[in-house]
Amino acid sequence: MNLNAILKTIHNKAIKKGAAKTNPFKDFKVQKIEGNREHLTIGELHLLEKLLANNEFSKSEQKALIPFLFDCYTGLRLGDFKDFRYKDIKTSIINGVEYEFIEVDMHKNGKPVTIPIIPSAKKFIKLQKYRIPNQLVFDMFSEQYANRIIKKVMKKANIDKNISFHCGRHTLGNVGADLGIPIEVISAILGHSAIKTTQIYSKISKKRMIEEMGKFDA
Repeated sequence: MNLNAILKTIHNKAIKKGAAKTNPFKDFKVQKIEGNREHLTIGELHLLEKLLANNEFSKSEQKALIPFLFDCYTGLRLGDFKDFRYKDIKTSIINGVEYEFIEVDMHKNGKPVTIPIIPSAKKFIKLQKYRIPNQLVFDMFSEQYANRIIKKVMKKANIDKNISFHCGRHTLGNVGADLGIPIEVISAILGHSAIKTTQIYSKISKKRMIEEMGKFDA
């Protein structure tokens, strides 16, 4: 949040409490500053999954990492993730094949979102013969504690990045764009109201540039 936004917030609270009558910043347009949206690469995702499979992490680290990795493949907002229940998993038959989707109304804006549960994500859901509809899919730590554990996990994996749970959402956006998934598909999965919001993930990496330009030499 920049200085203008902070001042506007303070004055709005002051008005509500009767400490001020007007907000001198109400007509100011606050320009959002693009932050550093830290994310993992597909290689780093695979490394974490390998370490997890080899039992390199403690039980508390596993408890924080498993839902985080699931989020890297689904992009759920943390607010929606905390209330993610088995009843939110729906099945659809497409060309004779059954697929599972997450279908929820996002807490932030009430917008419905449909997210396919691809095999890379599904392996992190506990397989249960009978799923209780209202049961939470993941037993979550608090956000603050989960972020603390995730940072320990990254350090153990020698990933020198400032990763928090929310970075799972950014990972889906960035890796998806890097893999060439159409931006409108990423936008629909992340529940963005406008493609412009998703375009921040469409920056082309050096790896992708080499791969694409290498087609000239193929």
